[in-house]
Amino acid sequence: MASGVRTASLKPAVAGHVEVSLTVLPGMAGGDLANVNRWRGQLGLSAIDDAAIASLRATVQ
Repeated sequence: MASGVRTASLKPAVAGHVEVSLTVLPGMAGGDLANVNRWRGQLGLSAIDDAAIASLRATVQ
């Protein structure tokens, strides 16, 4: 179910509390590299480059 600016909210059936929210922003909204590195920073992870992002991409059906 979505609310506000969220397009979707997902709660996978895994151990522990996990919630994934999808929000679609207009335009590039900072671009893939800037957004991924911002999220990685929030998790205490180091920044990566475009090549690393490309190797991590996966299609979700």
